[in-house]
Amino acid sequence: MKKVSESKTLKLFTLMSEACHAFEKIAGTAGAHIRFSYKGKKDRIVLACEKGMLSQIVAKGETSKNGDCIAWKESEFKEYTREQAFLKFFDDINKIEVSHPKMLKTWDSVQDFEKWLKDVVAEK
Repeated sequence: MKKVSESKTLKLFTLMSEACHAFEKIAGTAGAHIRFSYKGKKDRIVLACEKGMLSQIVAKGETSKNGDCIAWKESEFKEYTREQAFLKFFDDINKIEVSHPKMLKTWDSVQDFEKWLKDVVAEK
């Protein structure tokens, strides 16, 4: 696997943490799912947040229904650990979706998602 810079790793995990905290601020303690779609991939990586913290990283297939995921070993990311896959394909993210009981929102880039997060953090 290509080595990922320490600063990129820190940025990514900071982003994940801020996202989980933002959704807790918006809607209380209910969990949120953050789905990442990638150029050239049918499967998505999903971050599950619970009580303001990252609780798990799972894979969803193209036809997975809401609440369903696929076994990691059957996903397009199976050659990597969950964390490695998220880091390796970070630059290929082409859509971010948030599914939460009080919100459904989509961004077409990491930069747009980060801007929204900064605005949410500044508001609260």
